[in-house]
Amino acid sequence: MVTTGRPPADTGEAALLITCPFCAGLWIATGLTGAQVFAPGATRLVCSGLTALTVADLLHFVRVGLQNATD
Repeated sequence: MVTTGRPPADTGEAALLITCPFCAGLWIATGLTGAQVFAPGATRLVCSGLTALTVADLLHFVRVGLQNATD
């Protein structure tokens, strides 16, 4: 399968905003910023969980990279 970098012709604009990794990051950041205003405690809890997940992923990538470097 060859990808051209272009979405299928029948994909709507809203679907592009949701599925684009850069756009999704922007929407998530906007949502978390807005949530910080209305529910700071719950948002802090969610952000702490996402931070822990990010650190765990980073450590996993480092471990795999070091393992591959020694092979």
